[in-house]
Amino acid sequence: MRIVSQKYKYNPYSNYYFCFIKIKIQMTGKDRIKATLAGESTDRFPYVPCIDKYTQAGFQDPIKSMDLFELQKYCCSDMFRGLSSFSIEYTKFVKHTQSIGPDGSLIDEYKTPLGTLREVHRFTPESPYIPFPTEYLIKNVK
Repeated sequence: MRIVSQKYKYNPYSNYYFCFIKIKIQMTGKDRIKATLAGESTDRFPYVPCIDKYTQAGFQDPIKSMDLFELQKYCCSDMFRGLSSFSIEYTKFVKHTQSIGPDGSLIDEYKTPLGTLREVHRFTPESPYIPFPTEYLIKNVK
């Protein structure tokens, strides 16, 4: 809810001031999405754009130089997609190392008590933000 205007009026007969408040009800993004999924009416159509670094690379500055959170706020998005709000660390039993290969590929290795898992991703000039797997983490199922 948002207060749009507020007026005070004096009533000489009762010696009181009365406050008239005009309130505009504005839904939050979460309320808007939940109402739409439930088939209820909303104050406006919910907007959830699919914006990632690959999409952003096609824009001009200043949009191109914004981080994803700023860009989705700038676009009035009702939900922020593609932004991780948490990370998982397996430091007790698993040691994760990340390195860059001689050809520029991204190498992730997970050393576990049962052995080492390795995956390799490669970036291309056409897709500098989305890596393509060239070696999968799980090679076979035993």
